[in-house]
Amino acid sequence: MTRNISYFGLLLIGLGWLVLEFIILGPLSYFEMHDNGDSSLSAIAATAPHFLEKNLWYPYGGGGTDRYSLGYFGGFETFLFWAFPDWLAASILATAPSLIGGVTTYVFSRRILGLTAPAAVFAGLGVALFSATGKFYQSTGGFFPLVLWGIHRGLDKGTATWKRWLWLCLPPLLYGTTTHIQMLPFALLV
Repeated sequence: MTRNISYFGLLLIGLGWLVLEFIILGPLSYFEMHDNGDSSLSAIAATAPHFLEKNLWYPYGGGGTDRYSLGYFGGFETFLFWAFPDWLAASILATAPSLIGGVTTYVFSRRILGLTAPAAVFAGLGVALFSATGKFYQSTGGFFPLVLWGIHRGLDKGTATWKRWLWLCLPPLLYGTTTHIQMLPFALLV
């Protein structure tokens, strides 16, 4: 058991290293979204005050347009920019998929796939590395292992019915409300 804890500690150290830039630099961190650099963050921050209004209209670009037609106004991001200062919301947005994806992949690899601890650490760091680039369109993939874990837990007959439904519904919804909402069908198809 202590060896597994040390491997999990190694995973946490690796995950910390991958997101260190966003933690240390804070508001000075650079985020990339497609080929636009971090210019999309200001659009998300501008719509954040409208989060509670349930308004799907983005009035600041092109004379106004539907927020969901733009592809980078998921509810998860808008909520973060509404609840936290812009720089902190952007840092959470950049680090959460790496941390969630890395830990969930490790747990899924150990418990479901039966991988050894070093292999599970390698898999977890691989998913986290893919998600840790600061590219939001790429980082949403970090939530995919959570969806797989949720489906597995939701189909487990030994779990109470209401917990099964939570596991089956919440991870795909979280994944579907991230930056690129077109990812939701992939989560639901699995």
